[in-house]
Parts: sequence; C-alpha cells; structure tokens
Amino acid sequence: MKRFIVAFAVAYIFIFFWGWLLNGVLLRDLVEMVIVGAMVGAIYKPVPPRTA
Repeated sequence: MKRFIVAFAVAYIFIFFWGWLLNGVLLRDLVEMVIVGAMVGAIYKPVPPRTA
C-alpha cells in the first residue's frame, strides 16, 4: 500500500508539472503569437476605396 501511495504522488506531481510546462511555458508564446497576429491583421486591414 505504501508503494501505491508513493507511486500515486509521483504520478500526480509529474502530471501537474507536465501540464504547467506544456501549457504555461511552451504554448503561451504560440497563443500570444496567434492573438497578436489576429489583432495586427485587423488593425492593418486595407481600407476599401470610397466611391462617391
């Protein structure tokens, strides 16, 4: 039973840190690039010519 509790704790800590590393560190830059890219695209969208 003691080995099970230790293994469970190690697995829980590994999953927690893996999720933090993947989502909080590695994917954060990707998400920021996508969001900023969409904002820049909307800001610098060409203005259609006016016909009077």
